Amino acid sequence: MRIVSTLMLLCPLTLWAQITTTTMPEGPYNFTSIRSLPFRKVDLPHNSPETIRKELFDDAMIRRIGKAVGVSDECLATVRLRMNPEEQNDLRGVRFKFHWLDAHDKESRVLMKALQAYVTARNEGHTKEFMQAALTNITPPAEIEDAGIRAIVEEHPLIPASRLKKDGEISEYTATVGGKEVRLKSVMYDLVDGDIGWRYCVDFDAGDGRVFSVFSSRYDPKGFDEKYAEVFKQVAAEVQARMKKEGSAGKFGSCHIAWRYQKELLAKRGIIWRSPSELNPGSNYD
Repeated sequence: MRIVSTLMLLCPLTLWAQITTTTMPEGPYNFTSIRSLPFRKVDLPHNSPETIRKELFDDAMIRRIGKAVGVSDECLATVRLRMNPEEQNDLRGVRFKFHWLDAHDKESRVLMKALQAYVTARNEGHTKEFMQAALTNITPPAEIEDAGIRAIVEEHPLIPASRLKKDGEISEYTATVGGKEVRLKSVMYDLVDGDIGWRYCVDFDAGDGRVFSVFSSRYDPKGFDEKYAEVFKQVAAEVQARMKKEGSAGKFGSCHIAWRYQKELLAKRGIIWRSPSELNPGSNYD
């Protein structure tokens, strides 16, 4: 059986790296498409689609990911990744097809999920260095004592539990779920990777302690860095004074005006700062 692929055969893990025609080994191959989720992607210098694709089609990286999740050498030697020629220069995201043999179905599906988790984490802004370190520091959720961190790792399996820090604030509120009021307790956890910070909010049922939901958002950690504390304080005062003078303070959507002014004033001081709306495309703020 012959196929046209965008990738050249590499060994020992068989991957394709450029447009070529190659022969797939005989066997009952299954395949599925793995792709990035554009609504969660944030565009940064280190996570362009081209950059992530180069990482994925490096057999050493695939082997590292596979070993981190317990995939055998036998399985790694038979899986295939390939792209369609028309998607080679697509800058909108990372998409490829993952092929595996029936004989290694169970392990291959574990690897497939790990690859998807890697693509998702890189698209969300995590650096390659962070992810490589994370692959050597995976803690099974069952071994994590903190229920909030355990819930986060279950949803984001390649995020190292040791990097998540509880911020110490716990709040309670009432939500209506299925027409019934439920009392929830929210616990916040933070993680910083380079220029991006992540805040994870874990909601627990205040009655029985069960995890109700896990939500994450990104932020620029410079705003919480002691090194920039005085500058941010000065800029906040300038922004407040400007908005009060023009009458835009406290109105619906005024946060976007405040963020725009803050970004401009920080840039004049040589500080590149990204607002919550920039780092969380698709989210609504008012």
